[in-house]
Amino acid sequence: MADIHPFRSWRFDLGQVGDLSEVVAPPVDLIEESDVRDLYRNHPCNVIRLVRNRDEPADTASSRLERMQRYFRQWTQDGILNREHEDTIYVYHQTTGDSRGSIELKGFVATVPLEAFAHVEDGEPEEDATAYFAQTSSQFGPLLATFDDPKDSISSELDAATLGITAFELVDENGTTHRFWPVSNYQRQQSVIELLRDQQLGLSRGKQQLLVARKHRNKLSDAGELGKSPGAERVMVYCVENLMLEQEEPDGAHFADRAYRQCLSGLFIYSLDE
Repeated sequence: MADIHPFRSWRFDLGQVGDLSEVVAPPVDLIEESDVRDLYRNHPCNVIRLVRNRDEPADTASSRLERMQRYFRQWTQDGILNREHEDTIYVYHQTTGDSRGSIELKGFVATVPLEAFAHVEDGEPEEDATAYFAQTSSQFGPLLATFDDPKDSISSELDAATLGITAFELVDENGTTHRFWPVSNYQRQQSVIELLRDQQLGLSRGKQQLLVARKHRNKLSDAGELGKSPGAERVMVYCVENLMLEQEEPDGAHFADRAYRQCLSGLFIYSLDE
């Protein structure tokens, strides 16, 4: 069963940062060292400082983690990051143009229990990634999950949910247009939740992030501290219709790989104190 929950995302304040495209980053498990340097240059508030803080002269072993936590605390205090006032589901579209024309990926961002992916084989996540996750107790980008929608009933409900809501929009460095609509209307949320209730979500991409979240939850549970961080039982996902990801790129690569690369860090931030 797909137990979809809305959540209160932290989001960058446009009045403080200007262009959203300058403060986001690739998915945390796809960031290369060269990306870190470039993203630091993009903007003084780029989310890279929260997910892959760079080494600085005279750093000790704990300096990077302490800096990440300090940045996160400071940005939330200064209003650079603001938290949604109400539980929200985010209808989210990615539009990519290439030689074949325009490809649009439609879905929504919400949270689901870690047990929704109990069928996904366990493993040992990267040690650094687990430490970063624990330091801020936040997930900075969604996993890519799939659902079935043979009658387009879910897609139709998501389209209806955006009526009267102004979209937030950015164009990333690869030319992909990202649009999202925060849906806080309870009835609209419940309609989507009910349509998905009997489904088993698939995990398309983001297994490393799932393993990190599992390990963090297990550590809290073993220490008897899970009650202090109830959101650790859940994970943020970008849910799209399964058929949308079954396309192939001209070079034979899976479209899902591109779709996951476009699941930007910093667009939505899920705090585990939910």
